[in-house]
Amino acid sequence: MKKVSALLVAVAVLAGSNSAYAASLSKPPVNVSAEVESTLQLNLALFKNSVDAANNITASNAMNFGTLKDIGTGTLRSSTTGSTGIGSVIALISAVSSGVPYVLTQTGTQLTSGSNTLPSGACTVVPVYAAADNGGQALVGTLGTKGTWVATDKTLYTSNAAADVRQIQYHYSITDDPNAGATTGVPTNQAAGTYTATVTFTVTA
Repeated sequence: MKKVSALLVAVAVLAGSNSAYAASLSKPPVNVSAEVESTLQLNLALFKNSVDAANNITASNAMNFGTLKDIGTGTLRSSTTGSTGIGSVIALISAVSSGVPYVLTQTGTQLTSGSNTLPSGACTVVPVYAAADNGGQALVGTLGTKGTWVATDKTLYTSNAAADVRQIQYHYSITDDPNAGATTGVPTNQAAGTYTATVTFTVTA
């Protein structure tokens, strides 16, 4: 009995001795790095609000309102109702800025044909946010106000501080509807011709 007990004690001491003398060794720190490229990107797609759904996408990067018509309002319109009716042009815009807050703006010129011009107050743009365009996510940031597109650096959208990406609809039309931000209309005796202008979209971060 004594020999067994002594043997057990010796084994226990030996095991404790191994644990007490465990050693470790570290190499110098290894540097780890990764890079996220700084990106400023502006995405634009134009759609014509048309009765023919198959032709909703415009054939080129242009806003073609077609022939303006009097729909009984005593003025000439591109769309039947405000800025969102048939005949309006929808610009779908989004920006990527690598997490830096950004602002979307547009500069538009007056529609002219020779020496004739269309009233600026009848050329409107209305920002519209649709959660369905953004995977159901709510609006973050601030939409610009509706009104004439004939302006310099008109603010369309200001992002939130985190610069979360959101796609916004901008409905362009020629109308006298105050609900679309119109302050005047195109008179029915407007000089005939093909009126042209430009709209330039810009993202600044």
